[in-house]
Amino acid sequence: MPTITYANGARVIIRPKQIMLKTMLYTDHADGTTTARWSMTEQQFNDIIGRQPELGCKYRAEQIVFPAEHVDTVLAIAAELWGQPTDTDGYAIPADDNVDTPEVAEDAVAQQMAHLIVDEYDTIDQALTDRIRSLRHEREQEVKDGYRATTEGGRTESSARRITALEEEAQEVEQLQNRLADLMGTLPELWTIERVATYIGASSTGSARRTLSRWEVAAVSRQAGRGGQSLYNAAQVREAKNARPGRGKRNDLPVRA
Repeated sequence: MPTITYANGARVIIRPKQIMLKTMLYTDHADGTTTARWSMTEQQFNDIIGRQPELGCKYRAEQIVFPAEHVDTVLAIAAELWGQPTDTDGYAIPADDNVDTPEVAEDAVAQQMAHLIVDEYDTIDQALTDRIRSLRHEREQEVKDGYRATTEGGRTESSARRITALEEEAQEVEQLQNRLADLMGTLPELWTIERVATYIGASSTGSARRTLSRWEVAAVSRQAGRGGQSLYNAAQVREAKNARPGRGKRNDLPVRA
C-alpha cells in the first residue's frame, strides 16, 4: 500500500481499489502535546469535493476518498496543493502531467507482472537461452568424462545419472522458454503515451491523453520505475482512431428520415 509523502507532511495513500488524500496534518511537540491543522484551504477542499460528479470522491474520516481509476488525477491534484512529493514509497509517478485523463490503477503485483512481460521479455528469453546452453555444455563435458571413464574400465553409474539429469533440466528450461513465448503471443500489444501520440498525430503527450479521454480509452497498466509511463492497449487506440468522425463531419445536424 504505497504512501506518497509531501514536504509539509501531507500524504496520499494508494490502495488497489481506492485512493485516499489526507486532509489533516498532525504535529507532535516536545511538551507531549499534538496540534492538528488542515492540509489545504477551505476553498481548495470545496473545489475538490465539487468535482464529485466527475471523480466520484467523498469525504470520510479526515480524508477524501477516490476510486482507484483516478489515481493519476489525484496525484496531479496533490501536486497542485503541495508540490512534488518527497517520498513516493516506490510508486511510479508519471514524469509528465495527465490531469485530464483518468487511468486504471493496477495493484502492485499487476504492475510488476506487466513490467516483467512488456519490458523485460528479451532479457528473460536471453537468460533462459544462456541457461539451456550452459546445461547442454555441462552435459557434453559429462559425456566426455564418462567416455574417458569407459576407456579406463567403464562409465560410473553416477555419471550416467548426471548426464540424464542435465538433459532433463535443459528440456524443462526449453519448455519454459516456449511457454513464455506462447504467452507473449496472447498478450495485447501495449503502447506508451509517446507511441500513442505519434500514431494519432498529437502535438504532445498531454494532447494525446486528452484525445484518449474523449475517445474513452484508458490506460491498462504502467511501466515500473520512477519515470515509468502508462501503457495503452494498441488495438483499442487503433479502433478508437478509426471510429472517429471524418474531418469536417458534423454530428450536431438532424438526420433526415
